[in-house]
Amino acid sequence: MDGTSLDSIYLYCLSLYRQNKYKSCYRKLVEVHNNLTPLHHLGCSYLYARCCLYLKKFKDGIAQLLKVKNLYDKEVKYSIEERFEYKRSIVPDASAVYHLLGDLYSATNDIKNSTLSYTQCLRLNQFDFEAFQKVSKLGVNMKVRSLYKQKPSTDSDNPFGVQVQSPPLKSIHVDDFNFQTPRVKQTTVPDAPLRKSNLNTDNTFEFVKPEKRRISRYSRITSRLTTAPAETPKRTNSDGITYIKELEKVEAYLLQKYSVFAKSFKCLTTYDCYKAIKILENFSSQERETPWVLSKLGRLHYEVTEYKKSLEYFEKLREVDRARLEDMEYFSTLLWHLKNKTKLTLLANEMKDIDSQSAITWIVIGNLFSLNKEPEEAIRAFNKSLKLQPLSYAYTLIGHEYMALEDLEKASSEFYRSLSMDERNYSALYGLGMVHLQLGEMDRAEYYIRKGISINPTNVILITTQAMILERAGRLEEAILCYKSGCEIQPTNPLPRLKKAQILIKMEQYSNAIETLEILKGLAPNEASVYFLLGELYKLKNDKFRALKELSIAMTLDPKAKVIIENSL
Repeated sequence: MDGTSLDSIYLYCLSLYRQNKYKSCYRKLVEVHNNLTPLHHLGCSYLYARCCLYLKKFKDGIAQLLKVKNLYDKEVKYSIEERFEYKRSIVPDASAVYHLLGDLYSATNDIKNSTLSYTQCLRLNQFDFEAFQKVSKLGVNMKVRSLYKQKPSTDSDNPFGVQVQSPPLKSIHVDDFNFQTPRVKQTTVPDAPLRKSNLNTDNTFEFVKPEKRRISRYSRITSRLTTAPAETPKRTNSDGITYIKELEKVEAYLLQKYSVFAKSFKCLTTYDCYKAIKILENFSSQERETPWVLSKLGRLHYEVTEYKKSLEYFEKLREVDRARLEDMEYFSTLLWHLKNKTKLTLLANEMKDIDSQSAITWIVIGNLFSLNKEPEEAIRAFNKSLKLQPLSYAYTLIGHEYMALEDLEKASSEFYRSLSMDERNYSALYGLGMVHLQLGEMDRAEYYIRKGISINPTNVILITTQAMILERAGRLEEAILCYKSGCEIQPTNPLPRLKKAQILIKMEQYSNAIETLEILKGLAPNEASVYFLLGELYKLKNDKFRALKELSIAMTLDPKAKVIIENSL
C-alpha cells in the first residue's frame, strides 16, 4: 500500500478518533497493519498510540512509535515566522509525538523514559505547558530560565538579510507596544497563483497569470510563503524589519509570561508554597483572576493549611469557571477539613452534572460520604474513581478511610499503592507514619514522617506529627525544636503552638508555657482549652486573680466543662 492510501486511512481513522470512537479507530489500524502493510506512517502510528493510551495498551503504543522514530526524530529548525505561522498540516509534529510517548511511559511507571520524552517535547516546543507541568510533577528540576530563553535570530529567521538584535527578556513589558496579531496593513492581493473557478475539458485546473502591477513591500512579505520572490529584498527594507521585530517582541512577551507561570508551578511541585504564592499574587488583577491562577492559589494556600484563604480563591474560581474539574479534588478535601457539608454537597452534585465519568467527580463524592461518616460508601466512590482513572490521590484517601475504620493493614496497603504511582505523595507518607505510630513502631513512624517533610518542608501538620513522635519517644528537647519550627513557619497556625505549650508544661517550664499560651489566645480567642491551661498555670504560680479570670472565660466558652473548672477552682 502506497503512502497516498495510508494518508486516506489516516484521515478516516482521524475522523473516528475525533468522534471518540477509540475502539473502532484502533481496530481499523490493526486491520491495516495485519492485512495490508506495516504502519510506516507518522499520522497512523500516532493515532494508534493515542488509542493504545485510551485502551490501556501502553506498551503496544510505545513499540509502534519507536518503530517509526525515523519519521519524527529529526533536527528541524524553524524561523521565527514559522514558529508563529500556523502550519497547515494535520499530521502531528515531533513535539506532539514525544508528548504522547511521555504519557505512555508515565502510564507504565517508567519515570526515566517519561522524563526524557517530555524533556525532548519541550526542547522542540517550549510552549507545551502541559508537558512542563507533567515533567515537574515527576520531580525533575527543570531550569526555567534556560527553557524559556528567547532563541537568537539567525539568517534563516531574517529573510531580508538584516542583522536584527533580539530584545533582552527583561526589557519587554506589555505597555511597550500595542499587543495584537501581526498583520499586513494593505489589502493588496499577494503574487500567489490564482486559479479559475471552472474546470477544463480534461478536468484539470488552469492557473491564471497575475496581472502586471506594482509589487508592494507588504505583498513581498506575504507572497514568500507561497512563491519565491522575483528578487532578493534589499537590506534597506525597513517594513520587513519592523515585521520581524514585532514578532520577536511578541515571542519575548510570551516567553516572559510562560517563564513566570512555570516558576510558580515548579515551586508548587517542590512545595515551596510561599514563594509560589508571592509570584502569583504579584500578577495584575486581570491575570490573577484567570481560572488557572485562581486554581493554583487555592491549592497553594490549602497545602500550607491556610484554609480560609484557600476557600476564598476556590470560591472565586467557581464564580469564574463553574465547569472546571481540575483541582476540585483538593477543594473538596478543603471543605472536608472545614466540615462544610452544605458546600461540599453542592460541589458534589454540580461535578456529577458536569461529568459523571470523571475520576475527580468521584473523589469529590467520596469526600462527601466521608464527611457524612459513611466510610464504606466513601471507599466505593474512591474505587469508582480509580476505575475511571488511576490517581495516586484516590489511593491515599482510601487509606485514610481505612484508618477511620481502624483497619491498619488495609490502610497501609492503600498508602503503598499510592506511593507506587507517586513516590512524592507526602500525604501517603503521612498516612504510613500514622499507621506505625498507632502500632507503637516509633522508628518506622519517624522514618515516614521525616520522608514526608523532606518533600514538603513547610507542612505544619507533618512537622507537628514528627514532634509528637519525638515526644512519645521521650526526646522532649527535640520535640520542642520541632514545635518551634512549626510556629516559625506558620505563626498563625494554633496547632504547633498549643502542642508546644503542653510539652513545656510537662517539662515544668511554666513561664515559657504561659508566654506561648498568651500568644495563642490571640490566634484562637474562642478555644476554651487555652484559657483553661492558662488558669491552671497561673494557679501554679500563685496568681489567683489571673487564674480566676482565665478559668471564668474558659467556663463561659465551654459550659460543658463547668464541673471540671469548678473543681480546679
